[in-house]
Formats: sequence, C-alpha cells, structure tokens
Amino acid sequence: MKKNYMFAWTLLIAILILTVVMIAMTLFEAKQLSSNQGLVTENQLAIAQFKADLHLEIQPVRGERDALVQIVEFGDYKSPYSKEWEEQVYPKLEEEYIASGKAAYYYLHNPLPDMDSHLAARAAEYLMDVDENLFWRFHTLLYKKEGFMHYRWGTEAFILDLLRVYFPEVDIQTFIQRYQSESVLSMVLMDQEAAKKYGVEYNPTIFVNGKLAEDSSYESIKKLIDKELALHMNH
Repeated sequence: MKKNYMFAWTLLIAILILTVVMIAMTLFEAKQLSSNQGLVTENQLAIAQFKADLHLEIQPVRGERDALVQIVEFGDYKSPYSKEWEEQVYPKLEEEYIASGKAAYYYLHNPLPDMDSHLAARAAEYLMDVDENLFWRFHTLLYKKEGFMHYRWGTEAFILDLLRVYFPEVDIQTFIQRYQSESVLSMVLMDQEAAKKYGVEYNPTIFVNGKLAEDSSYESIKKLIDKELALHMNH
C-alpha cells in the first residue's frame, strides 16, 4: 500500500510539473508571437511610409506593385555604375524574385548635375506619361547606348535620333514641345527630392522595403530581400 501511495504522489507531482512547463511554454510562445506581430506591423507601417514618400504608386515598375518586397533603385542614365547594375545585377533579381511575383522593382531618377542626365531623365518621364512600356524600352536602350561619362553624348539630337529609329509610334513634334515642360520636370524633381530625403549620395543606391542596401551588389540586395520574405512568412 505504501508503495502504491508513494507512486501515486510521484505521478501527481510529475503531472503538475509537466502542466506548469506546458503552460509556461504556451505563454512564452504567445509572447513571442505577439512580439513578432508587433514587429511586422511596425515594418508594414515603415514600408507604407516609404512608398508614400517615393510616390511608388505612379513610378515605373517591373513586376507586381503589390509584391511583398519593393526594390527601389535611384539611378542615372549617364552613370556607368547604374549601367553595370542594370546589365549585371538586375537580371539576377528578375530571375529569382521579380518574375515569380515575390518582388517589384522601381526606378527613380537621381540625375547628375549634367545636362545630358537631365535631358535623358525628362525624356524617360515624358514616355512614362505616354505609356509605361515606352519608358522601359527607352530605359533599357539608353543604357545600351550609354557613352562615356565625361563626354556630352545624351544631347537632344541623340535622344531624337533614338526615338526616330526605335520608337516610330512616338510623335517627335509633340515630344519636342512637351518633354521639357514644367509637368515633366516636376516628376524628375519629385524623384530628386525623395533621393535627398533618404540621403542618397551616389548611383545606383538601392532600397528594399525602405531599408538601405549596404551596397548595390546582388549579394547585399538578396540578403535584405530574403530577410523581408522571412519576416512575412513568420507572420
């Protein structure tokens, strides 16, 4: 009898300890979940603010605008580093994240204090206003045709020749009248103001969901993208 009595008490104590441990674990997991949800909410608010500051709803985009990850490049058509990024880094991002709908990519102008840079940015913005597909065709072509950084090559004559040869659907006279208008200029200035607000100092500068990439390399950007995707998966 005594042995049975002791066994019963031991079993009861073990059950009580196990119950306490399970309750403690449940409370801990609930606290962690609540904490993670708070972080995600804070992250989502930060992303929303970033998108508003940069007016991403009207910016040229590759991919789905409602993608979980928003990649933004501040670039310049006369920058050899922006050209290199477009031709070597972007295709990897397109293949791994953008084509699958995980990420969207936006291009914002951060032109050098150079007439060629500004003319190219205005031409691109005019085409964006006409048709976003025209913008991206021009964007890609301009980097392919980019000349030396320290020489004048992006002149109005150069841009008009490109349009005549590669964009027959664009009315040249209308383009000449409007691409240096105040409305088009305001779009370029809006990008420049956003670049100033977020401390952009060089081209290209890359942001992922509002977070500044350590540099413009594929590895740095991938690290940020994967972190953002994991955050959403955990939520």
